Amino acid sequence: MASRAYISWIPDGGQRQVLRFDVITNETQEGAADVTEHPVEQGPNVSDHVRPLLNTVSLEGYISNEPLVDTGERGASLKSVDLDVKTYVAPLSPTPGALFSALGGAISKLFGGSSPIVQASVLKFDNEFDAVSDTWAILETLRKAGQLMTVYTTIGEYDNMILIKNQLPRDASSGTGGRFSLDFKQIRLVQVALVTAPVPTEKRAVKKVDKGPQGPKPDPTPAQRKSTAKAAAQAVSARLGLS
Repeated sequence: MASRAYISWIPDGGQRQVLRFDVITNETQEGAADVTEHPVEQGPNVSDHVRPLLNTVSLEGYISNEPLVDTGERGASLKSVDLDVKTYVAPLSPTPGALFSALGGAISKLFGGSSPIVQASVLKFDNEFDAVSDTWAILETLRKAGQLMTVYTTIGEYDNMILIKNQLPRDASSGTGGRFSLDFKQIRLVQVALVTAPVPTEKRAVKKVDKGPQGPKPDPTPAQRKSTAKAAAQAVSARLGLS
């Protein structure tokens, strides 16, 4: 299954970037929910016991170093090239007309006759490149930076996606290209707002008055100490009923 899925992002202070693959061989969208394992009484809203999980998207694509279409916008253009096409020469029929035609053709080539030139338009690149290595470097940068991106699939688009895993398995069948496997996970974004604290309708505490620096309190005089001791003794006697 080939699709037009691709990814897009805007780097800090930059312009929107797009990464396309020569072909997407597989795409998977997954939505899930976490449901409580405890019994739920009948009556309450059941949705209170269900928590939607984050969306995930997986893509598998192929990048070629010999592309037929300039999906990576590397400056390709169509150019005409001469093709060495072998012409088909039918076997001679044993008739006087066929022999005369073959003799005329041989004489024409001998005196300057030439075969028609066959041309074709092919896609050519002015500079050499390694599309597999370039794509891997871009994906690694996106993953390590935690770049927010949008993943476009055949059924819709997913915003606020993070690349959490990218793989590049290669074997003998890969040739000069590479098969990429990408896993994306959606992240929830919230907006934080600063609000003015409300003015209380009544005061809850007395405002503290600044009395300035205070010096150390003087030691009590002997008369003050005696008066304090006497008052304490009278309080004890009164509590015990001795007075």
